[in-house]
Amino acid sequence: MPVLRIALDVDDHTDPNLRSIDGHGVIHLPDPDMAFIRVPHGMSSGKDSVFVQVFLPDGRVVMAETSMELFLAAARAFAAKSNS
Repeated sequence: MPVLRIALDVDDHTDPNLRSIDGHGVIHLPDPDMAFIRVPHGMSSGKDSVFVQVFLPDGRVVMAETSMELFLAAARAFAAKSNS
């Protein structure tokens, strides 16, 4: 099952939410080439999923998948916070 962490009030790069979980550094791409891809029935449950593709400067591609449910929950949380 996918896990999605949502941080709504990060004010600088020392925040633990901006550091990797395993202790390695973060690759910060200030102007990323990325794609969000909906995959119908992409989850084992048959529900839709979303792939996030991030194209790294060295040619590698990071692909992360989450459920459409979690992706939309994050979007709603950000929208609610931005409108408050």
